[in-house]
Amino acid sequence: MILTLNGENIGSAEMTTGKYQNLKFAFVVFATLVSSHLFAFHGVNGRIFDVLEIVVVVACIGILIVSKDRSPAISIFGTNVKLFLIIPLISALGAAAFHGQELHWSVSVIRTNFFWLLYFVVRVFNIDTKRIVYLIATIGVIWCIITIVQQFTYPMILFYNRDGEDGQELLRGNIYRFMIDPHYFGVFMTIYFYCESLRKQKFVYMLFVLLGLAGLYYFGTRQVAAAVLGCMAIFTLSLKGRTQIMALGVALALSCFAYAFSDVLFGSFVELTNDQLNSNEDDIRNIAADFFLFDYWPHWMTVFTGNGMENHNSHYGMEMLRMNQELGLYRSDVGLIGAFNLFGIFYVINILWVNIKGISSRYYTGETKYLRLFFVYSLVLVWISEHYSYAAAIPFFCFLFYLVEWSYTQKIMIRTIEPAEYEHETRVAEPA
Repeated sequence: MILTLNGENIGSAEMTTGKYQNLKFAFVVFATLVSSHLFAFHGVNGRIFDVLEIVVVVACIGILIVSKDRSPAISIFGTNVKLFLIIPLISALGAAAFHGQELHWSVSVIRTNFFWLLYFVVRVFNIDTKRIVYLIATIGVIWCIITIVQQFTYPMILFYNRDGEDGQELLRGNIYRFMIDPHYFGVFMTIYFYCESLRKQKFVYMLFVLLGLAGLYYFGTRQVAAAVLGCMAIFTLSLKGRTQIMALGVALALSCFAYAFSDVLFGSFVELTNDQLNSNEDDIRNIAADFFLFDYWPHWMTVFTGNGMENHNSHYGMEMLRMNQELGLYRSDVGLIGAFNLFGIFYVINILWVNIKGISSRYYTGETKYLRLFFVYSLVLVWISEHYSYAAAIPFFCFLFYLVEWSYTQKIMIRTIEPAEYEHETRVAEPA
């Protein structure tokens, strides 16, 4: 995301100086991998990752204490990130007052929410935006490969958040749903390479798009795959002229391929959907939405403070565990309603504020307009699934906000520089 004007580079790479940049970037990579427990890796004791989470949070706090944000990028999402940090802490008071959960249990369970500090760290480090994009795309590629490969190595698996032993369904529609973190990076990789392949007409990028679509297919969540395809369709329709014709041709080719192999690719999904329509699964989701929206409020103040996140070691945590296992009611199944019940109304407002802000076209250049699609994606799915308090997704949102801020900064630079250049060229062209 580096622009060239009059032979000079304008962008975060030019602004970033210092011999420790590689070390700073290495810390950002390390923090990102820790946030997902190295793609939900089960080859080591989980307590090691718990310790590493604390190390990352303490390191972020230390970096921010001794450093100041000197990033030339305009801060757009700073207030939103502060709210994402503060509101869950307030909800810990709700958990203490209305559920008897001691504060140290609440702080322990929301410790990974402090990964939002990475947003400020990236701004302090002033990381090159190209490196951020490459980091997200690389993690997305690795996520896709792991997700695909483990479909064929099961039951020998090392990366998973779900293995069927917790009572949750593992095999669904002939696909093993390991729910490997962090899928947002795979979403970014797929959409990014699709947009770049059309914008730059480098169709070798389509290989990454196909890899991404395969990874999302084997992720096993239909809503995620549908939202990604919808974002790709939006970008295609936003193009003009010859590029749009080529994009429609690519879309037609992919559609023909999908139709030709529809029985193999989607037959199990269609059967699964029909079974769900004839079963009570959607009823359970509706019951959960109704319960967490209207019933599970021990005091009117929890509408503002939230009930707080439960720690399974507390009585509140054991109550929620019984609710999950015996009644099948999960806050995570009902997206924004679950977030409302956990953290209160101000958290919901902040989520909607972030996404509406991100969809605005004022922040983007022709080169960076693809970033809007991730806010569209998030807003479409937030009603059934939101990940703003999920450790594995938080670094992704930090990076996304940072890229948007640099995009807007560059857009302002272009508007400021180009008129001056035009005026100078006009004066030179005037006869003496």
